[in-house]
Amino acid sequence: GVPLVDVDGMGRGLSWVDQTTYDVAGVSICPLVLTSTHGHTFIIEDTSGGEVERYVRSLTVQMGGWCAFAGYPLTRQDCLDVAIRGSLRRCLDVGRASLRHAGGSVDGPMPWDHLAHGRVVDVRWTYPSGYPRGTITVLTGDGDRRPIRIEASNEFLMVVDEGRSVAQAPTIISLVNRSTGAPVLAERIVVGIEVDIVSLRAPHRWQEPLFADRADVARFGLGPRS
Repeated sequence: GVPLVDVDGMGRGLSWVDQTTYDVAGVSICPLVLTSTHGHTFIIEDTSGGEVERYVRSLTVQMGGWCAFAGYPLTRQDCLDVAIRGSLRRCLDVGRASLRHAGGSVDGPMPWDHLAHGRVVDVRWTYPSGYPRGTITVLTGDGDRRPIRIEASNEFLMVVDEGRSVAQAPTIISLVNRSTGAPVLAERIVVGIEVDIVSLRAPHRWQEPLFADRADVARFGLGPRS
């Protein structure tokens, strides 16, 4: 029964708290409240989104490895001018379509593009600068049995098929377990599972000139900065 404004600043999974349309447009993340499950609370009154990202990672470890935060207080005009609209509605639409698909229904168009399916044959993680970076190799189940490479951080960032990028952030990339129909988190990908590789169009805001370079693959060191 609580009114809901269906806007947010990401519209997809991104790694850092300053990777928001709000931060790009100059909306302050502060005041920010960070709280743990034990009731410990920090209030950060005035600093940049990039600095908050650094502080939050350190404080979260000190607070037990898990915490919640509230930040980016918005005006109505901020919502209209810079927010990504309809993210929760889109999540619900994708979820309902996924349930139909899992139940064998193919009525109507699916909200994603199917890129390939196959078996995960290799998973490798490194931690440059303290951030996770993963490379997942999927051997397709199609007739040509070709390898597909997926680059990941906290999320899937790029799909490379025979040396050509076929999907990349800010496009939303998901690996779906073929046995359960459930999406698999990047850090839970293991060798041997069968997956569908799918992509969903990026929220339109990330394709606008003002915002485009904050969420693209170059931001993660996977391509030249524009």
